Amino acid sequence: MTQKKVAYKYKGPVFRFEHIALSKWEAVTMAVSPQQALNNLTYRAKMELKYDRQSKLTLDKKCLMEV
Repeated sequence: MTQKKVAYKYKGPVFRFEHIALSKWEAVTMAVSPQQALNNLTYRAKMELKYDRQSKLTLDKKCLMEV
């Protein structure tokens, strides 16, 4: 049985080692849970900001919303 994917939107800061790397970043993804959405968006932020995929970037989960 497949789980239903939901659209999630992130609009907020991107942190690198607890310091703001980018104050405003916005993206949308489809995921089965909010945690998976954050994982997807964190990976996308790393690629868009030209960081290695092993880099430590974090997003604020309070800035994630279901669309």
